[in-house]
Amino acid sequence: MVGTEIASAEMVSAETTQCRSGWRPKGGAEMTALKRAFPYFAWP
Repeated sequence: MVGTEIASAEMVSAETTQCRSGWRPKGGAEMTALKRAFPYFAWP
């Protein structure tokens, strides 16, 4: 069970990273909106 939980956590972490990078279509629009709302923050 522990191994599965760790794998799940890593998967969620990877999905979060992809969303922030705008790789996933689901997160792309959100990132674009965030960049427009906060243009002064340093985005990757």
